[in-house]
Amino acid sequence: MKLETSPSLLGVLGVVHGFCARTGGVSVGHFASLNCSFKVHDNDEAVLENRRRAKNCLGMPEEKLMIPNQVHGNQALVIDKQDPQQVALSDADALITAEPSVILGVTYADCVPIVLCSPRGEVVAVIHAGWRGL
Repeated sequence: MKLETSPSLLGVLGVVHGFCARTGGVSVGHFASLNCSFKVHDNDEAVLENRRRAKNCLGMPEEKLMIPNQVHGNQALVIDKQDPQQVALSDADALITAEPSVILGVTYADCVPIVLCSPRGEVVAVIHAGWRGL
């Protein structure tokens, strides 16, 4: 699996990040290979396995991943210790947290993933930026 990182974020203590390419997943056909979105009607089991592989690549625990229902809008969610399922059902394109035990994520294809953090990493945000958001 290919994982890209940002040199700007590598020096921020406690902020683990990565941007996955499409390689290394189990999806087949139109969705091959590392599709992590449930919205495109891929096989749910394949999406779950792809997400597990992405989290393992980053060394993150599976149950803490928060990915919203991305809608190409302008809603942001502030995350503390919500249930990942609750976040998955919430329409938003940005997540913000000061809680070190959660993992924030967005999916992207032709959109842009953005990661922001405070200088010492106390607050982190991930943003799914489509053409409207940009």
